[in-house]
Amino acid sequence: MASERKRFAVHSLDGASGRVELGEDDVVLCAGGKPVGIKKAYVAGVNKVEDLALGKVGVAFTYYDLFGNKECVSLAMAESDYRALKKMLGK
Repeated sequence: MASERKRFAVHSLDGASGRVELGEDDVVLCAGGKPVGIKKAYVAGVNKVEDLALGKVGVAFTYYDLFGNKECVSLAMAESDYRALKKMLGK
C-alpha cells in the first residue's frame, strides 16, 4: 500500500496557486506550471527569505535537476507549513 502524501499550499510570485507534495522519498512541486518531481536527496534547501502579510513567508526552494543544475523556486506559503516542510525534509 502506498503511503499518504503530505500536501502544503503554496503561491508562486505571479500569484498562481499550487502545492508541494511530500512523499516517502520524493517531492512534487506544482507552482504555476507543470509539476516537477524531485527526489528528496536532490533538495538542497528550503529557506525563509522574507515575512509577508497574513502570516505567510517568502521561501526559496532550492534543488538539483536530473542534469545536476541547481534550480531555485521562490514561493509564498504559511509560516507553519514552511516550518513543517523544513523539518520533514531535514533541510
